[in-house]
Amino acid sequence: GCADRPSFVSIKRVMEKLEKSESLAKVIEVQDMHKLKSYEESGDFVVEVYFEQHFLLGLVDAVALTEQVINEGTADGGHAFSNEAVSRSKFIETMLAEKHGRFKQGEFRRRYATLVFRKENDQWAFSKQRDHWKDFDMFYFPENKTLPQ
Repeated sequence: GCADRPSFVSIKRVMEKLEKSESLAKVIEVQDMHKLKSYEESGDFVVEVYFEQHFLLGLVDAVALTEQVINEGTADGGHAFSNEAVSRSKFIETMLAEKHGRFKQGEFRRRYATLVFRKENDQWAFSKQRDHWKDFDMFYFPENKTLPQ
């Protein structure tokens, strides 16, 4: 029945992990998450969530921070990259911009994502994320206009 489905708390944890793994906690903060709906679909459990992203840094600073983290992760203090520093920062910038669009410090984005859970050994396990809308308008879902702002 319903009781053994993934709880909203565990869903929220998955979402936060996803956001943090693909970006740095110092760049993006996830706020104000709501579950829109959940349903079973051919054995999977699907949850639609709405959340807000707050950008703590602008794109340029986010690129610099990402580079710093990469450098700290290389044993020789990051000198391995010095020759290709320009192309590397361009690459990081492209990756971040592709994932999140170009963002400014202090910017808020409304997002929507569908999370799919699958049962493994009697436990619901996170399977994948799909339908990720970068700039989500609540008015696409008229029945959800009453969500707390």
